[in-house]
Amino acid sequence: MCGFIAGALVLIFVFVSSGNYLQQNPEAWWVVFIVIGAIAIAWYLIRQYKREKNIGYMVRVADELEAISSKFEGIDTYLALQKGEKAIYERGEVQLREYKGTGSSFQSGNAGVILRATNNIGVTLGGSRGSLTPNPEEQTVLDVGTVIFTNQRILFAGPNHAREWEFDKLINFSTGDNGFVADIAVSNRPRVSAIAGDSQNGITPGIMASVCIELFKEGPEAARTHAQDVIDGIRNQAAQLSKKR
Repeated sequence: MCGFIAGALVLIFVFVSSGNYLQQNPEAWWVVFIVIGAIAIAWYLIRQYKREKNIGYMVRVADELEAISSKFEGIDTYLALQKGEKAIYERGEVQLREYKGTGSSFQSGNAGVILRATNNIGVTLGGSRGSLTPNPEEQTVLDVGTVIFTNQRILFAGPNHAREWEFDKLINFSTGDNGFVADIAVSNRPRVSAIAGDSQNGITPGIMASVCIELFKEGPEAARTHAQDVIDGIRNQAAQLSKKR
């Protein structure tokens, strides 16, 4: 579909740029109008298709979260679970991210004194100085793998890295829009880590992490109430998107 649109735009450009040809063949304008109409229809269909997919993902996440939070039953897992621990949810295609430095920047400045030799020429006495400033750290994707959420911790397992975040060591937790990214800080790790994944492959990490943390801290009823708030929000968003069809 995108290739068709690109080709149509090239065709329009060729026609429009060929002013003499269009003047000599005014019927060619019909081709331009038809191509423009085809592009408009294709663009509309693409947007509709993407909207339908997003609505489908949202509804599926809400239904899946509702089923999980109704009883918080344990699932089968290969993990060696701790006492009183049960695995709640597992999903793949999750990114493991950590903040990494991106180098440093050197800022220089003139440290000397400028003496005016003539009206147009200045002579600098002294030298220059500067400072090396580290650039802000940025989130970097380290690995892509599977995440398991339990009532006591979150575990990541990928081809190259493994991570564990225990809720009793949790210092800070934050999540972005729709729970796509979850930043997690624990006392036994010096760096803040993050897990990220879209709703195409399951409940987003931020949403599931927030429910499991609530389950650990406040118990099933509080976690169920929190999950229901999330479910209602997702379904409301899906309904709003449906109205724009």
